[in-house]
Amino acid sequence: MRYFDYRKIAADAGIPARKLARLRAAVRREFAKDDMMFELHMLRVCTAIRDRHITIDQALAEESDAIGVVELTGAVARDASLTAR
Repeated sequence: MRYFDYRKIAADAGIPARKLARLRAAVRREFAKDDMMFELHMLRVCTAIRDRHITIDQALAEESDAIGVVELTGAVARDASLTAR
């Protein structure tokens, strides 16, 4: 961890190590050279899973399209900000 501690959130969410590795690979493809954005998006998707906005399987269904994972976590963040108002 350099920027965001997504691993603790992933553990809190109960994400199995193999599925977390698959999720990391999908997000890393999108942010190959940007560690901060990679960790931020991992934090966002792990938080969405922990808070039951999505399941790990839903996130992994998008793994062949890393942009889909990023867009999915963005939609969850927008949704959460709307309900917080």
